[in-house]
Amino acid sequence: MPTGVNLLPWRQRTAHRRRRRFSGQLITALLIGVAISAVAAQAVDHRVQIAGQRHQQLQWEADQLRDDLRIIRDLEQRRASYQQRLKVLESLAAKRTDTTATLTGLLAELPEETVLQRLTWDGSQLHLGGRSQDPAALALYLDQLESRPAFDQARLETLTPTRNGNPGQHFRIGVRLDSPANGGTIGE
Repeated sequence: MPTGVNLLPWRQRTAHRRRRRFSGQLITALLIGVAISAVAAQAVDHRVQIAGQRHQQLQWEADQLRDDLRIIRDLEQRRASYQQRLKVLESLAAKRTDTTATLTGLLAELPEETVLQRLTWDGSQLHLGGRSQDPAALALYLDQLESRPAFDQARLETLTPTRNGNPGQHFRIGVRLDSPANGGTIGE
């Protein structure tokens, strides 16, 4: 039974409406997808910037720590150097005290009316030069020097009369220092 109604134009319009609606939905979905992608890309970029800033901050802190470590190493080296110097100074002070005590004792034993004019040290021998009124007192002084543990040998090198008629004689005494192997302390 044919009714005589032609439904083809209605179907075509309905199909066309459906295609337009589908195209609109597709474009809307595409625009929403692009917008979501843009927001996600922005969020990722923001996270990357934050991570970069954090990396720079950590790098700066690491550089500061390296500088601090370098300073600490330098200070430790200086401290070790100062400690080494202090040990040397302490040993020198101890030797100086021994040497000073020996020389003080040596000068304290000088006979009366004896004037010491020169005291020299050539590394192995101590030379005393001066003027004395009494040669016998010089001989006693030589015996006292030889009895000191810091000296190996004491000898009278020269004894000459003074000029210009002054009483007494000029003398020069050589004292050989005791070697470190024999327990000597002066001159080390």
